[in-house]
Amino acid sequence: MDEQGLPAAWQGEQVLLVDQDAARLRSPALLLYPEHVRHNLKELRTLLGGSFERLRPHIKTCKTPRILQILLEAGLRRFKCATVREARVLLATAKAQGIEDIDLLIAYPHVQPALHELGKLADTHPQARLAVLSDDPGHAAQVDLRLAVYLDLDLGMGRTGIAVAQRERIRAIARAAGERFAGLHAYEGHVIDPVPEQRLAKARPGYEQLLALHQELLGVGLSVPEIVTSGTPAFLAALSFAPFRELDGCVHRVSPGTVVFHDLRSQEQVPELRLKPAALVFSRVISRPGAMRVTLDAGSKSLAVDAGHPCCAALGAPELAPEIPSEEHLPARILSGAIPDLGDSFYLVPRHVCPTVNLAENAVIVEAGRVREIVPVAARAHELSWPQQ
Repeated sequence: MDEQGLPAAWQGEQVLLVDQDAARLRSPALLLYPEHVRHNLKELRTLLGGSFERLRPHIKTCKTPRILQILLEAGLRRFKCATVREARVLLATAKAQGIEDIDLLIAYPHVQPALHELGKLADTHPQARLAVLSDDPGHAAQVDLRLAVYLDLDLGMGRTGIAVAQRERIRAIARAAGERFAGLHAYEGHVIDPVPEQRLAKARPGYEQLLALHQELLGVGLSVPEIVTSGTPAFLAALSFAPFRELDGCVHRVSPGTVVFHDLRSQEQVPELRLKPAALVFSRVISRPGAMRVTLDAGSKSLAVDAGHPCCAALGAPELAPEIPSEEHLPARILSGAIPDLGDSFYLVPRHVCPTVNLAENAVIVEAGRVREIVPVAARAHELSWPQQ
């Protein structure tokens, strides 16, 4: 670990642009490293026992067709997303590669008119399977018939979903979904602990509730083909919970998203992960306002600040201590050594990579230190539609 707590494996020349490319690239810029993505997928496959069968990655993180292509090339066909745009971009990217059999859970309780848009998307891609979440019987009945339905459960996060104890309402939702009922979804995003044993201990009560519910639903004649849990903070706990590997007529899958790119927060929350940061923000010094102080050009419009302070760390530069950014400025203290010159560049690992990617309109694909191409972050933000009457 360096002074910022970054793993030694993150350091080195592999992220640096060659001088001539760095000089030409305007900053701030989002840099994406396909080889690091491939490394992360290889590590995930190992953690999953050599197969992606139990993985349904959330594409909220990568958002770019160029990176989605890498996931598809690795053999992934089951995904999770949140927005209509993310769904549209994934399906279009897969179709362009001749892949039609995408299984996509839109893990969000969409209401109208978004449900209608998703139904039209299912029509456009008839060989794909699209599903949404529901935590209300009336809502489940209104979901477009072209969409499958997962019942959304709350294991304690208090964001969406219903409590597992609400058995009557759960059965009502499943009955309203009818043949479209595809399984259970339970996101335990509140389960955070850097110690694996303590993480599983916190998650276990919720997992045991899911097991009991699964058995009860089977007992009243309801098939539960899939149980989906776990983002990045808890997915290893879920994979280590042995009963999830022994479900009757059901497959349990985890759905981390940040793992594709990795970030500071995930490294802190799940330190046993051997992943590499695959999305960095390239930034330059634009001011030296005082003794041992500089300001970089990557503010809160380039780096997400929702996950706390510091919002980033500089690879290979532990002496740079970022402070709280404003919109276009990132002030930092220099803890030791010489003060960087105006125009000196830094490679910043975001604390929270998902919304950081969402801030960028385009991204730079970097391979072997060279800028290979500039690609659109096509699934960023939210699209609007205004159908003609």
